[in-house]
Amino acid sequence: MVKGLSRKGKEFFRFDTSITESIRKVSVHDKLIWTSAEYVHNQFVEGKDKAFYLAPDRINDAELVPLISKDDWSPVLACQDHQIRVMTGPNVFYQGMVLPNTKKLGAIRAIYSGLDFSKTGTNDIVVGREDGVLELYDVDEHGAMQQVFSARLVESINTIDGGYVTSSVQPDLLVHTFTGKVLTFSPPGGGLLLPEGDKRLHVNTSEDEARRLAFAERGGSGAHLALSAPFTLQDVCRLEPEEACYVLQLESSVPIFTVAIQADLTLQLLDVPSNVAILSNSPPDEANGNLTLATYRCQDATSRLHVKFKVQEGTSGVLQAFVIPSITPKTCVAVSHKIKPLCLHRRLPEADTSRPTNQVHITDTFQGGAE
Repeated sequence: MVKGLSRKGKEFFRFDTSITESIRKVSVHDKLIWTSAEYVHNQFVEGKDKAFYLAPDRINDAELVPLISKDDWSPVLACQDHQIRVMTGPNVFYQGMVLPNTKKLGAIRAIYSGLDFSKTGTNDIVVGREDGVLELYDVDEHGAMQQVFSARLVESINTIDGGYVTSSVQPDLLVHTFTGKVLTFSPPGGGLLLPEGDKRLHVNTSEDEARRLAFAERGGSGAHLALSAPFTLQDVCRLEPEEACYVLQLESSVPIFTVAIQADLTLQLLDVPSNVAILSNSPPDEANGNLTLATYRCQDATSRLHVKFKVQEGTSGVLQAFVIPSITPKTCVAVSHKIKPLCLHRRLPEADTSRPTNQVHITDTFQGGAE
């Protein structure tokens, strides 16, 4: 169900999309509405279904881009199979655009291409990653992408948008981070970005100062004793195929005090140079199914921790992480990830026919008939 609300909160429009999946994103332009679910992408005109597309893999994100003209919007889908698909109605107009990741940066969390930030005549592509890296690419007339700016934030990037916020002359980039901060990137020099390597970009941070001042006027933390201190935790466990290992990335909205690791299978925990934590391994407790027990104790104030480990192919189990923050009273958030038997296998977008492959032949006396 899609509903339209006025500025006063009154409902003035609604229609049933008949979509069985949960709608993850909605884009609106004039009388056109685009909806993106887990695998389904629809276009509606005045509440009527105009275009339907079933993606071959999960749709992670979707954006509207004026590729043909300023008033002709084309939906762009970022799918789980590492493909970007440009749609025209129910058909795929273009598929591809692989962004190389030679520096082994984090996974892409947000993509924005609504403004010509570098003033070259075409809209730029802005990429936000889970490790806080912000990249801006310029696309030339031949479709080649060149990076013209990059910056690294201390938090992961959730969403990116653009508009005229700090000035009515030049556009700004708005970046929303994991802990709720909103940062605006304002380029000096009338909208021209500095060359790669020059980091003199103006950054403005917007925080809820009024809430903090009001809390301080009431006496701060000593005036109100919290019964619980909830916090937000973001976790990602992914395979590093080049190193044949896994990386569990934990990011908290508050500084982390310690992290306890428990698994019912044997893990080989590896050192991570970027961690500011001391790793302590405990003897396994096989009687209770605890084959891996370890703790990470953070030395400095940090809200990020990476757990890097290797696991033997063919074994399966559950990995659990118990995160305790540096706040009072002490609380804990537990996350778990399943380790599957074929844990070191990954899917390739295209098969490499030059590599040797295995074949399975099934022979028997088969009988079949037509009804």
